[in-house]
Amino acid sequence: MSEPEVSREKFTNKFEYFLTSLSYAVGLGNVWRFPYLCYSNGGGSFFIPYLLSLALIGFSFFVLESSMGQYSSEGPMTVWKISPMFKGIGVAMFVMNTYVGIYYNIIVAWAIYFIYATFTALPGVPWSTCD
Repeated sequence: MSEPEVSREKFTNKFEYFLTSLSYAVGLGNVWRFPYLCYSNGGGSFFIPYLLSLALIGFSFFVLESSMGQYSSEGPMTVWKISPMFKGIGVAMFVMNTYVGIYYNIIVAWAIYFIYATFTALPGVPWSTCD
């Protein structure tokens, strides 16, 4: 007796896939940490090896993960069942994403706290009254 095949949603067009991939790849860490990394590691001399590493390693892994998911129509936890050697990769991806999500939530909470503190603690700021 075989399991019934589950119908999975697919992207309706290439632009939708592009926007989804872009939002997956570019996040708070890219916007927040990248200028600091450039500044602390030499500016332009850091940017060239960064782009080279991004193109060779990052893009290759992104295409690998995306194509494996599209080919097998599986999620990130089950797509790695192709080989027993890769069994823990899906779990490791889940754990890493959970930790990164917690880390970024803390950063966003600090930003919200400082916005609130700015509006309540400083009476002389221009936006404290509606004049």
